[in-house]
Amino acid sequence: MPFHIARLAARLAAAAIAGSAVSAASEDLDNVVETVRLSVEAAAPDTSASAKSVPSDSLAAEIPVDFIEGSIDWTTHILTVYGEAVAPDGIANAVQQRLMGFRGAKVDARRNLLEMVGEVRVDAQTTVNMAMVDSDVVRSTVSGIVRGARVLPGSQTIEDGLYRIALQVDLRNQFAAALLPDLTRPESEPMQPDTTATAPDSLASPADEMRVFTPPPPFTGLLLDARGLGLQPSMAPRIVSASGHEIYSAGFAERDYVSQIGVVGYDKEMDRALVSDRLGGEEANPLLVEATGVAGTFSGDAVVSDGEALRIRVADAEDDFLSHCRVVFLVGPRPVVIDSTFIDSLYLDSLDVDYIDSLDVDAELPSGKFDDFSATPESGDRPE
Repeated sequence: MPFHIARLAARLAAAAIAGSAVSAASEDLDNVVETVRLSVEAAAPDTSASAKSVPSDSLAAEIPVDFIEGSIDWTTHILTVYGEAVAPDGIANAVQQRLMGFRGAKVDARRNLLEMVGEVRVDAQTTVNMAMVDSDVVRSTVSGIVRGARVLPGSQTIEDGLYRIALQVDLRNQFAAALLPDLTRPESEPMQPDTTATAPDSLASPADEMRVFTPPPPFTGLLLDARGLGLQPSMAPRIVSASGHEIYSAGFAERDYVSQIGVVGYDKEMDRALVSDRLGGEEANPLLVEATGVAGTFSGDAVVSDGEALRIRVADAEDDFLSHCRVVFLVGPRPVVIDSTFIDSLYLDSLDVDYIDSLDVDAELPSGKFDDFSATPESGDRPE
């Protein structure tokens, strides 16, 4: 493809991708980031005698509401939540005022973090809030992690007397150990290969029969393309086949890997995922599989065809990458594929437009450039 056509294709692709990009914002725009904004009541309603005389509908409308801002970076498995406060009245010392302002902001951020962490999806069916309701151990562990959350460096800001700070929690290690209990690997049900495949040609030449089979290089991981399916990241997603067989989950992996790097990694750039450390770095040779759908209440599980599920099982039986959590999900919008014939037609159609724009509007158009082909040619234009 000529350079000018390739450049036009790149511009059109960039414009199309920008129009359908994920709205989540992040310091690193290449990461898979989910922004979260929760609304909570700012204070309990007034139950005094004067308040009881107000109609209930009016009282409900006057209840103040606060919004909690935060984000989950599923590429790094980091949850970030903000808090803000003002310094108490009556403090004249600037240093003490700053200290008290940021202390109040940190208390607010910790309270917001406890609210926000409950919305984290553990798997396709469960959130942290659900897990804390079912287990006192999980509740106490999560509360302790929230109390020990670290301050995001450089997040302390002051604007018009409002002090703002951000706290972060790593969703791996101790957090994952508390939310993801010890799981046993499910027994794999046998999957039959596709019987509709074409039978080998009985008229194969002797040279074909003598061809030596060369095994493929070992696969260093699994790269699952789920772009365009609306898959929602979670801490412990699964891969299931179209017929309902569980191909991969937290139970397939070793406990240390689950806690340290997470069940799967998330990315939205194919080129970056192909050489990610999880899949082997520069020497990576991942098995590429395309998902066909999603499953679960929160659309967190990826569905693959039975044929691809069988490929994953066979490759893992040979190279054992699932037990080390060498799995990456590609998420986000489906990449835009531009037809080269469409690009060529756009370029050719633009030639005359560019030519007209380059002409002087008062100048006479060159003879024959835009003449009607049905008109009778001049005598001098007739072929010999």
